[in-house]
Amino acid sequence: MRTQYGFTLIETLVALAILAIVVSIAAPSFNRTVQSNRAAVASNELVGALQIARSEGLKRRADVTLCRRNTQGNACENGTDWAAGWLLIQGSLVIQVWESINGITLTGPSAGITFRSNGLTTLTANQTFTLSTPSCTRTVSLNLTGSASVNQNGCQQP
Repeated sequence: MRTQYGFTLIETLVALAILAIVVSIAAPSFNRTVQSNRAAVASNELVGALQIARSEGLKRRADVTLCRRNTQGNACENGTDWAAGWLLIQGSLVIQVWESINGITLTGPSAGITFRSNGLTTLTANQTFTLSTPSCTRTVSLNLTGSASVNQNGCQQP
């Protein structure tokens, strides 16, 4: 008598059905993790940009501004929607440009943040940036001395 190896069609279909159920249960959780990681990356990128801006003000011994970028990426543009990216500028000299971040809503100060040659900001009150995904919100707070901190609401730990 010959021994047969393998699965029958019914066994394969049952296994696929079970796999589909497991994937449908895990997918929403995975999507939330991806969104939390996106928000973490975006907030870290923004905090890094704020630190670079402060450092450049000190290094150049001149005022530098971190602001919302225009469409061409060569000048500041007033507005609170920073999702299109931002740039660091000294006068008309563009020092660095950050690209847009997909899937994230980012709001910040309309006129940008100016760092003086001593590393302090020209702010009269603390400023906040809000980064949002459908399941996660992170807030980057900048105080008058130019120090930034991040708070999260509803985000999973990356």
